[in-house]
Amino acid sequence: MSYLENKKSIAGSNTAEIIRKIAYRYIDDNKPCEFYAAPSVKSVFRQQTNGMFDINFDAVYPAAKIGSYAYALMYILSERDMSVTVSARLSRGAEIRINGECIAKTTVDDELTGRKRDIRVNVKKGKNPVFIKAKKTALGFGAEFGEACIAWKPIYMYMPFSEYRGYLGIACSKVFERDIYENTLPDIEGSIPEEFVCAKKEDKSVFEKDGYAYGASSVIATKNMRARLVFSTSGNASVYVNSEKVGGGRGEFCVDADLAAGRNSVVAEIECSRNRRFDFAAAAYADEGQIGFSADEYVRGAPEWLFLGVSTGKNPSVTRYKNIHTEIDADDFWRAGVSENYIRKLRDNDIYGKWTYPIGVVLYGLLAAADGLSDSCIRDYAVGHLEKITQNQSYADFDMRRNGLTSINRPITCRLLRLVRECAACGD
Repeated sequence: MSYLENKKSIAGSNTAEIIRKIAYRYIDDNKPCEFYAAPSVKSVFRQQTNGMFDINFDAVYPAAKIGSYAYALMYILSERDMSVTVSARLSRGAEIRINGECIAKTTVDDELTGRKRDIRVNVKKGKNPVFIKAKKTALGFGAEFGEACIAWKPIYMYMPFSEYRGYLGIACSKVFERDIYENTLPDIEGSIPEEFVCAKKEDKSVFEKDGYAYGASSVIATKNMRARLVFSTSGNASVYVNSEKVGGGRGEFCVDADLAAGRNSVVAEIECSRNRRFDFAAAAYADEGQIGFSADEYVRGAPEWLFLGVSTGKNPSVTRYKNIHTEIDADDFWRAGVSENYIRKLRDNDIYGKWTYPIGVVLYGLLAAADGLSDSCIRDYAVGHLEKITQNQSYADFDMRRNGLTSINRPITCRLLRLVRECAACGD
């Protein structure tokens, strides 16, 4: 018995052309694209390898009395109205609200079993506030909340409040003897209220060792022009524009540089010491007046300059910086300031550059099709996808060590590839 009476392909009987059309349809639907990134605020709540953040107020407020309240606030940024699956564990007495609606609350079963719940919720296009209310009980103080599917569908948590616009992170409140948010919720768009702890966004004070620090930014010129770059640094500095050294100095100094129409990278290489305060400021001027700096075309919500450091010796690869994806020879990554607020690469809905079991199978199929059809365009697409994964792996390993769960390349970094190896679709 056949469910399809006519088994002929609508693309005709030419097998090679059918395969080619399928391959090009996939490529057209999943065009090559670059990862974007966002600055992050170092959170007191660490994400675990199961995808959930441990909202552990016991660790933050060990002296809190039973019956005390504390709150965590963040938001999920969605590109459209859709439904997502989140996970929660509420064994310690807590309540979770998304867009003001209670999606989960501790029950007796939660207290007895400590089970993890997977919850399907609707989110709207834009910002979706997530509010966690915790009450200290004899079982503890806090909750776990986060992603349900870490390999395929990351859900990134963003900091609320206008001071942290575009930053990743979770805001932590102070501790209270009563429930101060019984009938209201904090406004994620407003300034940080006094009830919440003010997390540092930038801290240009002291690097952790002697060596060389790097600042990176860019200047967008409307035409080919001559510009004057003015700096104030605490150590000897060299300045590079579009990978070419244009001058240097210490304290307050200026250099002149030729800018091409469009985006021009600017890198400052600065000597620094653990015992000396790190100060840095920069401005750019042309005939039309002052020109603004822009950190990076792929970094959202970042300050004007990103910083990397410290390397004990000079790092020539950094002076060739073009954007956040430039490969650098460093066991570190770019930060928003000297503090622990690192830039994090993100990948959520786009498929290009992502690695999962089904994507590995598709890439193997594309490579086989490219060989069979002698089609370099299909081959270049598949190879480019694989190269994007491998180029980001050193970052993913660093991000995993620092944050508990990396923001990208999770199946590889979290060692979830055994099924891919067993089916022999594509090696890691």
